[in-house]
Amino acid sequence: MALAPSNAVLFPGGQGWLKYQVRAVHPQATEPTVADARVRFVGEPELIGLLKAGDVDGGAYAASAARHATLTRVGDVRPLAPGAQTGTSAVIASRMVDASVRIPVDRAGAEWRYMNRVVKVGAPFAFETATYVVRGEIVSLVTPPPESSPR
Repeated sequence: MALAPSNAVLFPGGQGWLKYQVRAVHPQATEPTVADARVRFVGEPELIGLLKAGDVDGGAYAASAARHATLTRVGDVRPLAPGAQTGTSAVIASRMVDASVRIPVDRAGAEWRYMNRVVKVGAPFAFETATYVVRGEIVSLVTPPPESSPR
C-alpha cells in the first residue's frame, strides 16, 4: 500500500494499537517549491485588520515550518460593494483585502497543491494563525516552471 492522504496507518502504542489518518504527503526535498499568489481575503473589519505581513499559516496539518504559507504583503482594506460576490459563497463579509502569499507547493499530476488543497486561480484559500482564520480566493498566481523532462 502506498502512503497517501486519507490512508489509515497503525502503530503500536502503550495500551494497544494507535490508528492515525494521513492528511498530507510531501515528496522528499531539501527546499519546497514556492508559488507566489495574490489572495483576496474577505471578512469583517475586526478580522481583516488582524492580517499582517510575516504571518505564517499554522493550518490544521502538522508539517515542517518550511511547508507553511506566509503573508508577504497585505494591501489596503476595501469595502465590498453591496451584493458583491466574494467567490467564497460560505463567507459573509463587508470588507476585502488583497494579500501577497508565498505558498510552498507540491506537484500532483498537472496540479500544484498546498496542504493537499489545489492551488490555482479561482481556488479557495484558507489561512490560519493562532489568532485568526481567514478565507479567500486566489486571484493571481505565479508558479514555478515545470521541470524539464529527461530526453
